[in-house]
Amino acid sequence: MDSSFKFWRGMRLLFGMCVCVCVCVCVCVCVCVCVCVCVCVCVCVLAVLPDLGLFISCGNDGACHVWTADGTLMQSYKASESFLYSVAPMKNGSFATCGEDGTLRIWQTSQEQPLQAIGTPCGSLWSVSATPDGLRIVAAGDDGVARIFSSLPAEAASPEELVAYEELVLAVEASRAQQNVGDLNKQDLPSRAALQKPGSSDGQTILVNHKGTVEVYSAVDAKKADFTFDVELDGRMLKLEYNRDTNPYEAAQSFIHKHQLEQRFLDQIAQFIMQNCQSDYITFVNANVTKAFEKLSAINAQHSSDGLTAIAARHKAVVMLILRLVANAAPALSDTPALALPFLDQFLSITDTLLSEALPASIPLPLSTVLYNTAILLKHQDVQNDRVAAVEFGTLKVIINALSMPNFPEEATYRLLVALGTVVHDSEVACAAAMSLNVTAALSKVRNTAGKISEAAKQIQALM
Repeated sequence: MDSSFKFWRGMRLLFGMCVCVCVCVCVCVCVCVCVCVCVCVCVCVLAVLPDLGLFISCGNDGACHVWTADGTLMQSYKASESFLYSVAPMKNGSFATCGEDGTLRIWQTSQEQPLQAIGTPCGSLWSVSATPDGLRIVAAGDDGVARIFSSLPAEAASPEELVAYEELVLAVEASRAQQNVGDLNKQDLPSRAALQKPGSSDGQTILVNHKGTVEVYSAVDAKKADFTFDVELDGRMLKLEYNRDTNPYEAAQSFIHKHQLEQRFLDQIAQFIMQNCQSDYITFVNANVTKAFEKLSAINAQHSSDGLTAIAARHKAVVMLILRLVANAAPALSDTPALALPFLDQFLSITDTLLSEALPASIPLPLSTVLYNTAILLKHQDVQNDRVAAVEFGTLKVIINALSMPNFPEEATYRLLVALGTVVHDSEVACAAAMSLNVTAALSKVRNTAGKISEAAKQIQALM
């Protein structure tokens, strides 16, 4: 017994030997293309999925494994707790399995759970096959009966026959469950109230104690749908089910796989779900993300403002590190102005509070660098709006207040002047704002300084 399967290409006769009279033994050797090793003890059946160029293996571990032609494992499905005996390919990548538990299951390669579990009155199902169009499945088992299951309503059995069949299936499942239960105390079983909870998997057997009698139920679709729609297609009446916590496109795709529909219906089905369940499911398109982001930004800014104000009052070293962090973040801020401008607006209002008292020597240089980077960011804004105007005014206010402070380092002062000149250049609005903030007095303070600082101050005053 081997748990691997092999591909062979070609055959070559090595030698022949006669054993006794009229008995000839021929020994052949083939060329093995690849070997696929399964985790089960024994591989029972193989089947090809021609639509996908894949194949399936089933065995004694109760699992199906989907492979590529070169032996790569693509997907595994736990189909049963007992042996699997047969698998039947269908169209669009779906397939059917059966085995020792007597249940026929329909699968889709794109989903881990079965699309449908069909109970039968067999102790074991030995073989399953499907028609080329995938609309009919035939299964046979140890009761000696071959049963045909069809997805076409016109071919369904009479209501009386269906009721009799369901009663027979329940009787067999009850007998099988009774054998499995053994000496289980009936008092330990839940009441029928347990049936209100969704099952864990499709086809799950649920035992309940009703007035001293053990009853057996089978979970269908394993979950009660929040919405159920009747869909008529090609003379068939189909059930479209949808749950609030499911993506409409995932539900539409499952519906297509379950009923073997064409993929072109995907968007139409998903749109139908969203239109009819809109009150319970808000898509990203309908959600007002802009308003939500503005509210979130306002809350975050308020919290950050409180925190940074506390830091500014007691921990100057931390303030220096924050300023350096913002200065080094200039490339990222310039790439995302929609996020950078609200942040800088709040940041500048907090930074302005630092200038109410003498600054440690470690703060002026990173502060002036942040202001210089902000000035460049403002010049690259193609659209002038209230947010840009607020950041521009805040930048001018901090620059002018910093220039008015005593003992500001030379390099930091020069960067402040470059930032100021960048903001007011070719902008009458910025020049007017700077004049309202008494920029003339600030420039007079540094204009008499020798070197590049004096030259920069004179150029800015000429711009004004």
